[in-house]
Amino acid sequence: MATKQTNGHCAQCQQPRLFQKQKMNHVLHLVLTIITLGLWSIVWIILGISSSSKPMLCTVCGGPPGLTWVEAAPERNAPQTTGPPARGPADEAT
Repeated sequence: MATKQTNGHCAQCQQPRLFQKQKMNHVLHLVLTIITLGLWSIVWIILGISSSSKPMLCTVCGGPPGLTWVEAAPERNAPQTTGPPARGPADEAT
């Protein structure tokens, strides 16, 4: 079965992850509708409505998506501190 995939931030893992959701096979449902003279269309509609309401799930833990990549990324204007400040020659003399 085909899947729809996207990247996002997992609410449970708290990590950037791949999310998947199974896509509906419309060709198969069309063939079944033709074979059953339209009766399968009821099932097709019900499955279409129920599958559209299912969320994409994390491929690692199965959790729902949380923040998007843009929201999860640090702000570009925020100062980046990676460690203690560099020591200059004046600091070494004391």
